[in-house]
Amino acid sequence: MSWQAQTWAVEMGKRFELEPGHRWMLTILANYADPEGNDIFPSIATLMADTGFGENTIRRHIKHLMACGLMDYGNQAVVALKVSRADRRPKVYRLLMTDFAGSHHGTPQTATGSQTDTSRGAKRGATVAPKPINPKENLAPAEAECRRCDRTRPESELSASGICADCLGVGQQAAAEGAAYREQIRLRRLASNVGTLL
Repeated sequence: MSWQAQTWAVEMGKRFELEPGHRWMLTILANYADPEGNDIFPSIATLMADTGFGENTIRRHIKHLMACGLMDYGNQAVVALKVSRADRRPKVYRLLMTDFAGSHHGTPQTATGSQTDTSRGAKRGATVAPKPINPKENLAPAEAECRRCDRTRPESELSASGICADCLGVGQQAAAEGAAYREQIRLRRLASNVGTLL
């Protein structure tokens, strides 16, 4: 376990605005990393026990984290030293901690805390933050059919009962009758409550 990798995973989760499942997967994988983010090789069964996710979900989260550029495959020879049977060897991953400015491995520092790279001058850290990868941005708004006219509309335009605004607007008289009926029910309940109090 490495606190450096854990801290990095939490920061990258914020920076990339990862969904909770992806953040949890990254944090669990960082738990198995060394301080440089290397030699991560828990089995799928171990990851299933640690995260509570199913096998397909774990594979999907790892694929997403790799697509974000947060992790990659590591040195596969490392696991050969620990697991003798080739058919039982899990894949080795590594966190790409050195690829992001602002991480604790970005620029070497002296004991006084000043940077040793003088060519950069006053510039420090990332000049431009990477655009967060969020698959929800690319989704089209969900659509559904109106229960009265069967036309497809965005879900935001449908009422709670699944009726579009056009169909609701046609029945203004029905809406007024419904309001009057609801008022009668309210008055009856009020009268019955007053009767029980007396």
